[in-house]
Amino acid sequence: MYGQLLAVAAYTAAIRDDRDTAGMLLSEAEQPARAAGTSTRFNTTELAVYRIGVARKLGDYGAAVDYAGKIDPRSITDAERRARYWEDTALALQGRGRASAAFDTLLAAERDVPEEVRYRPWSQQLTHDLLSAPASYSLSGVREFATRIGIV
Repeated sequence: MYGQLLAVAAYTAAIRDDRDTAGMLLSEAEQPARAAGTSTRFNTTELAVYRIGVARKLGDYGAAVDYAGKIDPRSITDAERRARYWEDTALALQGRGRASAAFDTLLAAERDVPEEVRYRPWSQQLTHDLLSAPASYSLSGVREFATRIGIV
């Protein structure tokens, strides 16, 4: 539980744009995450998901994408946390200007946790942004996706 609290506090610090505190709290959460092994909800994979979110909130989309690339989403056992993985990854990819990869991530999220994609503001806003971007003309299936989640 201690590691989880540290990770949540790191995310909160990132929301406040306090990079130093966020980094310090994530570093401190490493030991409890390792000690937990894989038998508890908070472990090294969970901490890695927090790292994606913290980096994204701090506007460090490249680091967020790098962190995401090191995680196999199938290793995230909790559906809510997998949804967070997909959300932060898709938004970080969009932040890096990689619209096609962001859309592919949205589609992967829809297959994995469809309720999180169809009804959440983040996915609806991202879909709207993808539709509005010049790159949307080359995104095959984005209009059909938008219809499926009720954007168009």
